[in-house]
Amino acid sequence: MRLLEEGIELFSEHGFHGIGLKDILSAVNIPKGSFYHYFESKEDYGAKVVDYYTEITQQKLAEIFADANIPGLTALHQFFDWAIQMHLDDGGKHGCLAGNLGAEISDTSEVCRKAVERSMNATRDAFAAVLRRGQKDGSIRQDIAAEALADLLLNGFEGALLRMKIEKGGAPLEQFRDIILNKFIAKN
Repeated sequence: MRLLEEGIELFSEHGFHGIGLKDILSAVNIPKGSFYHYFESKEDYGAKVVDYYTEITQQKLAEIFADANIPGLTALHQFFDWAIQMHLDDGGKHGCLAGNLGAEISDTSEVCRKAVERSMNATRDAFAAVLRRGQKDGSIRQDIAAEALADLLLNGFEGALLRMKIEKGGAPLEQFRDIILNKFIAKN
């Protein structure tokens, strides 16, 4: 578990190629043999770090989206408010681990690409579920399928996270939340 937690931190800050196995081993103070007892390779480790990151993300989404009495649009606002604050608290330097690694290694590591794809699909599916709830409760537009809206949310948020990292500020995230949720997703 500590290896996976440290992997999230190291890969978020330095990227997959910016960290060597020696850096990983030093961060958790374990010998190389112990690493290979748990992981076949650095790529296998990277994929397992993404899977662990996905578990954490899905737990947070489930926690925020759990109360079925909260309108879907309100639940989405709660998630994006939390996510924006989390990224602002870390100075906007990390972004989304899955998005960062996806951009960095999808062409060079199939095992990591698949882990990133699973992560993105899990987030999209969580968004789709709360969007369907919002369509039923009348807070979210019904003329576009929840799945299409979920893809839009995920794609737009990943883009806003990238812009946040480039601009070193929260304005892209806040603009995304305000315009997409209030002007596009909300039932008007």
